Amino acid sequence: MELNYYQVLGLSPDAELAVIKAAYRALCKKYHPDKFDGDPAEATARMQQVNEAHAVLSDPEKRREYDHQWGESNTYQDSWSEEQSQLDEELESTWQYSVNFYPDLLTLHLSLSRISKELAYAFKLLVVEEKLFNERVKLADQLETAFLTRYFGSNRRIQLAARGYIFQGRRQAALELNKAAKTFGNSIDADLVLTRVRQSYPCKAKNEQDADSKDAKTYAAGEEESLEQERVYVKRGVLALVGVLFMYFLAIVTANA
Repeated sequence: MELNYYQVLGLSPDAELAVIKAAYRALCKKYHPDKFDGDPAEATARMQQVNEAHAVLSDPEKRREYDHQWGESNTYQDSWSEEQSQLDEELESTWQYSVNFYPDLLTLHLSLSRISKELAYAFKLLVVEEKLFNERVKLADQLETAFLTRYFGSNRRIQLAARGYIFQGRRQAALELNKAAKTFGNSIDADLVLTRVRQSYPCKAKNEQDADSKDAKTYAAGEEESLEQERVYVKRGVLALVGVLFMYFLAIVTANA
């Protein structure tokens, strides 16, 4: 079977060139013969796949031909496998260390992962590989907007509705919006489509809030639990940062004593 180059690099078909390059560098580090702990033959085989995938996807013309051959489309899906999320130990260590200073990285990463695991993986790769710590919020927003535009079109109400459905775990409703966006394109009637989707896939929660609301960041049933988990992650990061600052202060006091 011919390789799926996007899966080889752990990316989705909407990955930008910068993400492809970052994924390539990360995998080169992971399977480097001096660092890989497994079978050397496996590392060699994996690197052959990685090099082959990078050679095609990093070349705009070859990538267009590949996408056409594979029939890659703007159909919403999430074919992520846990194996794809394994960063090189050094990169993962850098990410974990960075969280001590930028605890909101966890919240941004978690939010993206609930939309698409590949999206979250791309975010982590770019932040670490390209040192985009100061641009982390902007980067997360850009990645999310690009993803929603690819799969749900440019209509902002449709995008927000899709985002809300994905966060609520209402996959069929999101797929229906994806189908409508592909069918109607820029001429999509948001009122008509959103009404139809709500009728076809009614929310089981008692007090459903319109997924297409401009305030769609307030999510429906089950969302509070996930938000609380995010708060816990942030608190842990803040406490870790306070600990680092305390140790630094203690070291200064000791040195001057």
